[in-house]
Amino acid sequence: MTAPQTPQVANSLAVNREQFLDALRQIKKLTGLSGQSAVFTFEQHQLRMDLGGCSFKAEAEGTWLGQAAVSVGPVQALAKVPPVGKGPITVSCDGDFLQLGPLKMKCKWDRLHYPRLTLPLGASLLEILSLRAHYSEDDIRHSGLENVVAKAESEATRVIEKAMSFVGGASKLIDKAAATLRPLGFTEDDLQQVCDEPRQVLQGLRRVFEEKLVEIRRRFVP
Repeated sequence: MTAPQTPQVANSLAVNREQFLDALRQIKKLTGLSGQSAVFTFEQHQLRMDLGGCSFKAEAEGTWLGQAAVSVGPVQALAKVPPVGKGPITVSCDGDFLQLGPLKMKCKWDRLHYPRLTLPLGASLLEILSLRAHYSEDDIRHSGLENVVAKAESEATRVIEKAMSFVGGASKLIDKAAATLRPLGFTEDDLQQVCDEPRQVLQGLRRVFEEKLVEIRRRFVP
């Protein structure tokens, strides 16, 4: 394996070709990235690419004094048609454009330091929602996870409200079952006994769902 050589241009890296191409192969498999951004940073002699809640690394040498955020579209395009050749791949940024091998794209360059947040592949809904409890809005945005977190918040609200609708539907089924039993001679007291216990259970479930929805909105939704 050829060791990357240090480039002479500021904010320029010589990246290990094999590892970079391997990262592109993994990126090619990701789906649902529309509207998201990819963030490029450099730490511990590695180029780091964060997108879609995942992190990809490749050994590199050079100078990189911040982070570059780009639309994920061009990165996906490069993953479909990876650069050919031998030796290290040059990745550079002039503050306005990011150059990935032969591909040049508009970027947002930021010299400030932000935590590099990542999520495991197949992260659970709560793992994604917990980012809001531990990191600032800027941390999440600069890690390219703003849309991922927003979608998780919408999904959490939808799931709990759907569960609450099931409770309401079950209550109607109890009323229907009671009406069905009347022709068999069940008295009002009998029907009350049939209905009371399951209704108490449903009321308890509704309270739990409502409390959980309030908690999620308070903790995770801005």
